[in-house]
Amino acid sequence: MVPHLKAPNSAELYFLGLWPLKLTMENPDCMGWEELAQCHRDLIGPAKESLGNRPREGVAGVRFPGAIPMRSAFSLPQALVGLKKWTDQDVIFERNILLGPDDNQALRLAENIRNQLIDMYKCLHPLIEAREQLAYGDQSFFAENHPAQRPDEDISLDEDSE
Repeated sequence: MVPHLKAPNSAELYFLGLWPLKLTMENPDCMGWEELAQCHRDLIGPAKESLGNRPREGVAGVRFPGAIPMRSAFSLPQALVGLKKWTDQDVIFERNILLGPDDNQALRLAENIRNQLIDMYKCLHPLIEAREQLAYGDQSFFAENHPAQRPDEDISLDEDSE
């Protein structure tokens, strides 16, 4: 099962199942698992959105100039983007903790994964910004929204995302 948000601002998840041994999504209009995993690995836009819809123009097969790989030290996030197999022992170990009977242990692992990814994002954000500005110049998102204009702003998840 692969989790996806129902809508960009939704906290509800729906799951796309993988048909056993076929590596295709249960929705026939979606890209196959290998194709989708390759998009994640190569940091390029998919040919189809998660429900099979056409992506916005200029997205399919294109790498966003600010895209930087953020590899987690944990195995489960790597499996979610196709960098590790779901059958790897370390992925199974983490999965068993998250889905196991000890809620406290599961929450600690989820919090550790989340914190590691947030810290990595904070560390890499200046590089993401610099690459995006270099590619888009005055049309850059950061040209008018530069974090230096808000020096006290904390780059973290908002309340709704926690």
